[in-house]
Amino acid sequence: MRNLNSALYWFPKIEQVGLKVPKTVFVTYNHNEWLDAVESENDSYKSVIEKTMLEIEASAQEIGYPVFFRTDQTSAKHSGAEAYLIKNLFGPFP
Repeated sequence: MRNLNSALYWFPKIEQVGLKVPKTVFVTYNHNEWLDAVESENDSYKSVIEKTMLEIEASAQEIGYPVFFRTDQTSAKHSGAEAYLIKNLFGPFP
């Protein structure tokens, strides 16, 4: 089922009508896999998180820093720039 509130649904439609939009890259992830990983009692969660973070980092490098980050669930726009602005590389992962 399509979520009409999802950027994965509406963003391509904005591009198709010719509206000017910033360079955008979508990094998809398996939400249930993340939940399982975070709730696990072993270190298996690290590889799940690291994989997604590496994909985010590669996308940020493709676009160029700084980048604005949001999820399809929330944008955290009311939490200030530290919640959505990535100024440089994330750094080494645990």
